Amino acid sequence: MLVEKPLASSVADAEALAALATSSGRTLMVGHTFLFNPAVRAIKRYIDEGLLGEIRYLYFQRTGLGPIRQDVNALWDLAPHDLSMIRYWLGADPVDLVARRESYLKPGTEDVVFVTLNYPNHVLASVHVSWLDPVKIRRITVVGDRRMVVFDDTHPTEKLRIYDQGADYQPRGGGFGEFIASVRDGDIVIPHLEHTEPLWAELEHFMDCINNGGEPMTSAEDGVAIVRVLERAERELSAARPAAAAQA
Repeated sequence: MLVEKPLASSVADAEALAALATSSGRTLMVGHTFLFNPAVRAIKRYIDEGLLGEIRYLYFQRTGLGPIRQDVNALWDLAPHDLSMIRYWLGADPVDLVARRESYLKPGTEDVVFVTLNYPNHVLASVHVSWLDPVKIRRITVVGDRRMVVFDDTHPTEKLRIYDQGADYQPRGGGFGEFIASVRDGDIVIPHLEHTEPLWAELEHFMDCINNGGEPMTSAEDGVAIVRVLERAERELSAARPAAAAQA
């Protein structure tokens, strides 16, 4: 079974699906399609090979004017894409998060959400999702201590840009313990990417797992992990709703 993202609307249901797949010996895969995007895979290589150095923070913008969903809020509609990429790149789940939101069109249905997440090794991530922005933006920035990369999924040809730039503190050369901020402004590289349709690659991978018994890259475990983060963020949003209603 190939399930569109997110795997379920609650952790309990996601875990039940995963357990059922295991007990029945079936392949269960969740449709985190971006993990089959050539640009996303390239960033994974850059991180694993140390091209970017130590990852400092990641910033995700997934905004536009609609489409406005009636069944879920913007968090559950858009954020699974970004959360799945963070988990794929870092190989870790958040240790803490803060979520803030507003419902401008329909009370109780958040159309703008900001989520800030803390990951191991002091990695910070920010996810901004919205149905109310005037311009469609699908941009991700990954900042390392050696290089930085920007993934712009709306650009027709230049999806990735690698910036050989950074900032740190260097010894001033004077008294003991004196340092000065230093900014490095190097080249910008636009790498060549293979032209692969992510959805097609996802379906090919799914069929390969069925035919050969392999574990899906976007496994049930990944699906459960993403729903766990979404549910945690949703609890924060729900806790804020009564206060917002009282102010209104």
